[in-house]
Amino acid sequence: MRSSVELLATDVACPGFFPVSVAGDPRDFLRWSWGHGVPAFIFRPHLHPEFPSGQFPESVWLKKNIVALPVRHGLRSGDLSLLREVIHSWRRAVNGR
Repeated sequence: MRSSVELLATDVACPGFFPVSVAGDPRDFLRWSWGHGVPAFIFRPHLHPEFPSGQFPESVWLKKNIVALPVRHGLRSGDLSLLREVIHSWRRAVNGR
């Protein structure tokens, strides 16, 4: 299976973050990313109390497994390279390579 991360800069619009699913425990990835200079976070980590989670297991999985990589206008090539390297180094660490 081929894996790639392609992050493209844009002058048109800027999302608040890139959502990323990571291998392993997302909290471990957060510690890893912060330790490597990327303040990743979990976007709205709690489900709404009236959300019928039993009816939407995929939504629950996404809420528990997606982390957010921060982005902003003016990202430079080096910023995108850092995001990519943090993701790849995490994958190597988790896979033991």
